Amino acid sequence: MAWVLKYDWRPVEFWRRLRWSDECSIERGKGAPSSGYIVGGVNLPLLNTPCALANCASTPAGEALEIWAIIQTKAFKGKPQMFWAAFGFGIRSDLVIMEGDQDAKRRGITAKVYLEVLAEHLPTILEHDIIFMQDNAPIHKAHKVTGFFFRRWG
Repeated sequence: MAWVLKYDWRPVEFWRRLRWSDECSIERGKGAPSSGYIVGGVNLPLLNTPCALANCASTPAGEALEIWAIIQTKAFKGKPQMFWAAFGFGIRSDLVIMEGDQDAKRRGITAKVYLEVLAEHLPTILEHDIIFMQDNAPIHKAHKVTGFFFRRWG
């Protein structure tokens, strides 16, 4: 919020140039032990509550998620699943399921996995003169990731 307040004086054209991305980890059965959801007609069996990323990616552009589009289902406990998505003014990426790194000790999401997602999906939302925003998650600050951005966009 501090960043937004710092730049709130900027013209609309500045804000239209921004693209944001984020990850969302969802653990089946956590928080609502007996239920999950199907969101916007898309079966997301790992969801136990609607996620902002799922809402963004599963509804047609410019349309709000209708309450009738959420169907409660029975959920079972399992391992967490990570999702990634990006959005900006009038544009959004697909909702991407991030698979764990099979070469990593705990088989979690690593810089290698994150770079694969960025390489495949960033070109769909980035064009000339776009500002790409991320939060300060440790994976975003990994040397491999920062190097990726410097090599591509200097």
